[in-house]
Amino acid sequence: MGALLALSRAKPDLSIITDLDAVTSTELLALASHHGQLGAVLLAFERAGQLGAEQARTLLFLRRQAALWDLERDAVMRRLQEAGVSGELLKGAALRLTAYLDPVERPFGDIDVLAPKEQLVAAVEALEPLGYTSQPEERKQLYLEHHHHLILTKAPGFKVEMHWGLLPVRYPLTLDPAAFLAGGIELRAPSGLTVRVPRPEYMLLHVAVQNVEDSFARLRRLVDIDRIIATSAGFDWAWLAGEVRRLRLESVTALSLRLSELLLGTTLPSGYIAELGAPFLSRIHLPLLDPLGQLLEGADAPRAAVQRLLLVWSIASGRDRLRFLRELLSGDADWFWRAVEEGSDVAPQRVHDAIAFGKLGFFQLSRYPAATGRRRPRRFWGS
Repeated sequence: MGALLALSRAKPDLSIITDLDAVTSTELLALASHHGQLGAVLLAFERAGQLGAEQARTLLFLRRQAALWDLERDAVMRRLQEAGVSGELLKGAALRLTAYLDPVERPFGDIDVLAPKEQLVAAVEALEPLGYTSQPEERKQLYLEHHHHLILTKAPGFKVEMHWGLLPVRYPLTLDPAAFLAGGIELRAPSGLTVRVPRPEYMLLHVAVQNVEDSFARLRRLVDIDRIIATSAGFDWAWLAGEVRRLRLESVTALSLRLSELLLGTTLPSGYIAELGAPFLSRIHLPLLDPLGQLLEGADAPRAAVQRLLLVWSIASGRDRLRFLRELLSGDADWFWRAVEEGSDVAPQRVHDAIAFGKLGFFQLSRYPAATGRRRPRRFWGS
């Protein structure tokens, strides 16, 4: 893991590669694949002159795969522009163009595009000539009413997620899609096509929320944050802090920035995490869930419980936190995904959800003895 962290930084330490034997290199590449960093690590091996024949074949495959996705991304954006859809690239498809020097460093498995909801029909129709098909009508209506994007697919495995929002309807955290669109910036892809992407501060916020959604299961999103900061000249920290407070994402942003700082050496303004003003309860409870250990694969806690509680304590507003806890207890928080799996007529399984909620509470209580004193959360936050 130490080698993976060293090679995942914006300025990787290539000297560490010369100290790896064959067995350790194999373990490193397996770990890198798990964390979405295989391309970046193989690229580091190549730059260090330590790329073996099999590794070279893997890197070539990843480069061809990245080239195919880049071609498809540009074809999708060109069709949307021709149809008059004011689409904006999100997530990996945008980050590859803005925060990474080599496409192979940032894989993505779908093309996320944000557009105004009134342009959604035009967007779906525009992509049909490229071979994209939408979801079945019943599923499509479910997504339109309760989600934030439609899924379009095309053989042999391309996928476009057409967003009108950035988070599901019932999700207790907030992002502002209208502000993302209004503040977008234009850039030129290597193909010469001009596309729009969110400003870097919004991309950082989006990644921070995704970290909580994923319960910090992969290093890749922290690498995204590190690269956004490292490659964005004139990154506006004061403006970001204002948006964090407006959207009540203090805890979410502070946690992602702190983990990026600890693991990747990300450079932050002095005192910035404290300046964000994450609520006291969040600063106490989030370190007890050991997100650092979760990410480093060292924690023995059940992932589902950690994921729930990370979200609970990432909610900055006490009122919103209580509302979300009530939805967890009633089963309403999971209604959409249950409906996706079982059909839209599914009713909350209230007894089952009450039991799950009780287990969640017991798990939360089990974390307190692990604190071994009150200074642990303070050490985590660097104070």
